[in-house]
Amino acid sequence: MNTKPQGAPYRAAYDLGDGIQVTVFTDHAPLLQYLDEFHDRVGIAVLGGWTIVARLTDPTPGMTINPWGAGYQADAENRVLQRQVADPIFLRAGTQIAMREALVEDWENRRYTMLHAAAVRKDNLLILFMGNMRAGKTTLALNGATQHGFEIVSNDHTVVYRDGDHLVVTEIPTVIAVRIATYLEIEDFLPQPYDSNGVDIEAWRNRPKKEQIEADDEHVMYYSRASLNQPRRSSVRCGPGTDTQVVIVSPTFSSPAGAPQRVTDAEPLLRPHIRTKWAFDPNRNTQELPRTQRAPEVFLADGLELAATLASGAEAYTWQHNGDITPLLEALTAGRTV
Repeated sequence: MNTKPQGAPYRAAYDLGDGIQVTVFTDHAPLLQYLDEFHDRVGIAVLGGWTIVARLTDPTPGMTINPWGAGYQADAENRVLQRQVADPIFLRAGTQIAMREALVEDWENRRYTMLHAAAVRKDNLLILFMGNMRAGKTTLALNGATQHGFEIVSNDHTVVYRDGDHLVVTEIPTVIAVRIATYLEIEDFLPQPYDSNGVDIEAWRNRPKKEQIEADDEHVMYYSRASLNQPRRSSVRCGPGTDTQVVIVSPTFSSPAGAPQRVTDAEPLLRPHIRTKWAFDPNRNTQELPRTQRAPEVFLADGLELAATLASGAEAYTWQHNGDITPLLEALTAGRTV
């Protein structure tokens, strides 16, 4: 789309990574400021990329309405998505989610999988922390980033796909949710949250540690990568033909902490954490941009194959930790510069 749509005078083109670019036109300038927090602007978008026209207004009759009251209509031939909603919060968040669909479209063509994991990298070292909620994945990733110079690759939504002979490990663009217990544990090293989400930090500070740890998902604060002084997007190539050393860790939060325990096979640590539910939840993996999608059983089979490839040649550990990544790094230092 070479001309500004009528009634949408503001424009920006964004690089989402993986060669995917999206152009956004809008009548709501704060939308572009919001998107700047998650994506890098570029001068001119690549021809063939999606264009999103996002207006702060009631949906036009005939549009499809999503669960948050936003209307949308996609022109697949010209790759233009119209979005309209009267709530500025839903306009901003919904447009950001629609943009990331362009990545999911590309990843689906590459037969991607998603892991419930956090990942950090430094030089040629890639560490993946696999686990369910409250395993301490985010705590370890933030500790590595704020105290040891690691770059956050992913948090919770780790994407893996093939690119030729290599694997690519990256993340779907989203906020980094930090639970109140995690925040209070490492607040000296964290900047202010991008969005405090209404959490009363001082009130939680005086509650017992057990209550802090068991707090539900409402008591989380949000960081963007930019607010953590991290790149807005990070991807790591690993596998054959690369010098990336992959370490897979299954952590359990514990006090006191123990030493990391080496295990011989990394694959069993990965298999239980393939995120099939996310891919087939329409409230999370929205489809305002039309695209094909594998059947659940095919998605799982592809995920198992990718997990086996990622595990091949990786070091693997189980670890009872207290949020400090240092003991793991000490266990990895032999023969490697960290």
